[in-house]
Amino acid sequence: MLMKKAIVTGASSMIGVALINFLLIEDYEIIAITRPNSKKIDNIPKDENVSIVECDLSNLTSSEIQFIKNQIDRGSIVKIN
Repeated sequence: MLMKKAIVTGASSMIGVALINFLLIEDYEIIAITRPNSKKIDNIPKDENVSIVECDLSNLTSSEIQFIKNQIDRGSIVKIN
């Protein structure tokens, strides 16, 4: 069975960390997005299923945004509201 995937923005915040911990229990592979040089990056749980990406989302190009939307539409990434 394929592992479910999720992207968590604000991953180093209290809510982001809680969401990551919940998703790990639910067997998700997680891409944890945090701002570059975040002082709270160490808050993100260390796990083989968590990949940390330092990224300023305000600087994404339209093609990068479309790529993420396509991944969500294909079911490759789960969108959690």
